[in-house]
Amino acid sequence: MGTKWTARFVVQRDGTQYVVRGDQLFDKVKATDLLAVQRGDTLYHAVSSKLHDDDWLVCLDGDTACRISGSEVIPLLLPPPSLEPAIVKIDGVAVTDFDTPIETTAGTEFSLEVEVNSAAKHLPLSYEWGVRSGDGQFTSSSKAKAVVFEVGAVGQLSAVNCVVQAIGAAEPSYSTEAISFFAMS
Repeated sequence: MGTKWTARFVVQRDGTQYVVRGDQLFDKVKATDLLAVQRGDTLYHAVSSKLHDDDWLVCLDGDTACRISGSEVIPLLLPPPSLEPAIVKIDGVAVTDFDTPIETTAGTEFSLEVEVNSAAKHLPLSYEWGVRSGDGQFTSSSKAKAVVFEVGAVGQLSAVNCVVQAIGAAEPSYSTEAISFFAMS
């Protein structure tokens, strides 16, 4: 099975059936819409407000019919969480001043990390760190929550930030403020 976010659920409105992706249930399902549900050995239709954690909802994963527990689907029917506020950390300490460059020697390595708020931690998150300016570089993968950044040459100002993306979030992506490093001799 892919994920509950990309699974397609059958929704019936006014006698017509529709297919809705899991990450779109909140936006598209109305209170009177019916969902295909299995409770015990019985298959039936239910409105979203009548779902139980132990119900099974019928969905499609590609062309394959599957089922997902009510406990996993119910959160998809609630307002999606925001990725903000996110905390950016340097060597484990939260950054509070993004306006003042961090002065350091050329070639110094810093551990950088971004942490989304607790409401969004359960979402499937992806990270993309980037060098916005300067000649510093990542010495680890730039596609991780925590990365290592090496400050560039003497006299160079390097700015980096991270773009966090998540299926199922209120906004599909969030870009952190840039952290600046100034390499001194």
